Amino acid sequence: SISADGNYVTAGSGEKVYEGMIIAGHSATHPNLKKLSDKDQQDEINHCAAALVEELGERSRRAFILPYGDADSFSTTTTELLVKAGFNYCFTTLQCDNRPKDNPMCLGRYDTNEIPK
Repeated sequence: SISADGNYVTAGSGEKVYEGMIIAGHSATHPNLKKLSDKDQQDEINHCAAALVEELGERSRRAFILPYGDADSFSTTTTELLVKAGFNYCFTTLQCDNRPKDNPMCLGRYDTNEIPK
């Protein structure tokens, strides 16, 4: 089911909203990835990727949204591990305009907590 505030998709509810939308990975346990060892980052990312594929199929493993998303929550290693896990692009919470030639593993986005209700 979708969580109480309606902003998040949980296991079992993805297929209902997937058609025409992108559902992105967000890690297994929502850690600050930069604070983890390379192995722990890899485990978080791979577990998330496997859950997406199991729930929605291989085509679902395209986008990843970094937990916390600020510059202190990911590293070059993080984005390299995301690419190895099969993700094509990654969103941060960095305030910026995205342009076609930008690094697809460091795109800006709006945090759902900043959207007016």
